[in-house]
Amino acid sequence: MSPGYPADSSEWCLERGQQELIELLAFAAAHSIDSVKDKYDYRETQRAHAEVLADALDLDMTNYFEATAGNYFNHLARDGIEAALMDIKGPDFASGVGRMKKVEAAAYAEAHTKGSAWPPPPSGQQRQRR
Repeated sequence: MSPGYPADSSEWCLERGQQELIELLAFAAAHSIDSVKDKYDYRETQRAHAEVLADALDLDMTNYFEATAGNYFNHLARDGIEAALMDIKGPDFASGVGRMKKVEAAAYAEAHTKGSAWPPPPSGQQRQRR
């Protein structure tokens, strides 16, 4: 139960145990961090702070995210899907993607990268081709 009035916040906090206060602080901090880069987003400073925090916490997004057609590959052009596959599996594996329809290429990428623990590059940009 939380305080009903802002003036009661201090007293309410003093009545909580340390573990509950730490969990509340973590919850508040998590909701204040946004490192997602949108197409027309110019918040480099905020993302830099989020990256420092992720490094300090040893955050590994591969534990929480796996690229699928629906959440990643469908949002790329075919050459982006090809670049991602080259990054994950190598150039020989990705060579046929350019001849596929985009939907087929995204499904192919999802099926052949499942379980690879590959995180897409930060800021939505493709890595350089090898």
